[in-house]
This record gives sequence, C-alpha cells and structure tokens, in this order.
Amino acid sequence: TDCNVPVFPVFGGVVSKVFFIKGSNYAVIIRHGNFYTVYQNLASVNVSAGVDVKPTTVLGNTACMNEDNVARLHFEIWQDLQKLDPRVWLAR
Repeated sequence: TDCNVPVFPVFGGVVSKVFFIKGSNYAVIIRHGNFYTVYQNLASVNVSAGVDVKPTTVLGNTACMNEDNVARLHFEIWQDLQKLDPRVWLAR
C-alpha cells in the first residue's frame, strides 16, 4: 500500500495495547472478545489502550519501509493463544 495511509480495524473492539517495536514502528492490538487483531508498522497512532474502536476509527497511518515509498502493514488475527490465517477472515 502507499505510505501514510489511514489504517482501520476490521471489527469493533477495545484497544488492548499500543507499543513501539524497533525496526517495525508502532503496533496496535485490539481485543474483540476472545479474538485479537494486530496492526503493525504504523508511522503514527491515533488511539490508546482502553479506547473503544469501530471499523470507522483511524488507528494510525502506515509507515514507509524504504525509499520506494512502499508501506507494508503487518496484520494478524488471534483466537485466545492461537494465531489464525487472516485471509480466511478478510474474505468474509
């Protein structure tokens, strides 16, 4: 995707954690009951822990990975402690 593009949650939920990972920029974890979604490689973050979010809430903006102005959003879905294939969920 392009750099500095808004990132939205795929489902409503509560922000569980916002943190910085050296080399991977900011990450946001959202709790949706016993499911979690992870959004990583954000240049900026617009939410904080404990905030309720909807699919229309801007979590932050994508970060550029190189001089080619290309951004890569790292996205994960977890159910409890099991990592799920996000392609199955995004196809719904």
